[in-house]
Amino acid sequence: MKPQTHIRGLAGVVLAGFLFSFDVNSQCSISTNLVPNGTFESGNSNFTSSYGYNPGNLYPEGKYDVVSNPTADHAAFATCGDKTSGSGKMMVVNGAPTANVSVWCSTISTTANSDYVFSTYVASVHASSPAILQFSINGVSLGSPFNASGTTCNWQQFCQTWNSGASTSANICIVNQNTAASGNDFALDDIKMGIVAPLYVEMLGFYIKQINGQTQLHWATVTEIDHDYFSVERSSDMSSWESISVIEGKGNKENLTIYDYTDIAPLMGKSYYRLKMVDIHGIEEFSAVRVAKALGDGEKYKIYPNPTFSSVNLLTDENVEQVELVNAMGSTIYSKKVEVMQPDLAFDFSGVSQGIYMIRLMNKGQVVYTDRLIKK
Repeated sequence: MKPQTHIRGLAGVVLAGFLFSFDVNSQCSISTNLVPNGTFESGNSNFTSSYGYNPGNLYPEGKYDVVSNPTADHAAFATCGDKTSGSGKMMVVNGAPTANVSVWCSTISTTANSDYVFSTYVASVHASSPAILQFSINGVSLGSPFNASGTTCNWQQFCQTWNSGASTSANICIVNQNTAASGNDFALDDIKMGIVAPLYVEMLGFYIKQINGQTQLHWATVTEIDHDYFSVERSSDMSSWESISVIEGKGNKENLTIYDYTDIAPLMGKSYYRLKMVDIHGIEEFSAVRVAKALGDGEKYKIYPNPTFSSVNLLTDENVEQVELVNAMGSTIYSKKVEVMQPDLAFDFSGVSQGIYMIRLMNKGQVVYTDRLIKK
């Protein structure tokens, strides 16, 4: 089991804020792996390659071996552990200076008109000129070319869905499009393909808010089956993600479970957050992405979202006694006294007609801030 960090009870009143949609961004989960020897633990078997199998010596280019340490076959290669366990086997490849040569191929039986997921992990074993891999099924390219990392031993996942249509078999091939003779060396591991797995964690919602310069994340589940843990991930650009906490799941549970986590040091500017859910078999799925924005230098008030369909939030460290909404004729059509000042306040404008308004923040009878608000 994984360590639990910053997890505590959540008052039931917060539950109302959970009624947000929960989307799966990247479906990489399968029910059963149909690729034989996808972890290469059975050695050089159950797949074909147009590269030459050359045990113990990955020289010259266009050779491969199935080993637990790339350095054992080429002194210039990095010492990497495999993706599966860190001590098992992987397919290590000295990239050939010829395009469109199959590195790895395998054929599996499929069911017509079904959705499948193909997934594999790729790591460079030499830093220069990383491989450019193209994946295909039945001769049709699967996704865009995949660029291996320029950092050695950094396992990266390629994952793509595929619909079988009328096909009852899938010939899966991996081709290296990089034709550099120097560098262009990589490893493959954990090659999987199977029917899209059902979602084993049923979410009620995922909600974030900022208070006192910290970001609070709240979420709830109503079903967890074989669920191991959540990884709370953060990004500044939605491209590169880091895990900032691991929170233990409930294993098997079919009633409401509420979780929360506080990021005490959010990134400057925007911070993007998502949840990675991992079951006991290592199957992963991701939540929708939520974004939080800290107040910038010199920024005292922030009103969001704008435009809005219903409510808006006011983010501030200043004192505000009253919030008003003024229409184009200068008439105040909404006025709300702030009973308890908090850094992040919500105001319900769902009863306000569509249009463009001026929102006014008042303190001690004086206007301290105005902004245009669009109500959709």
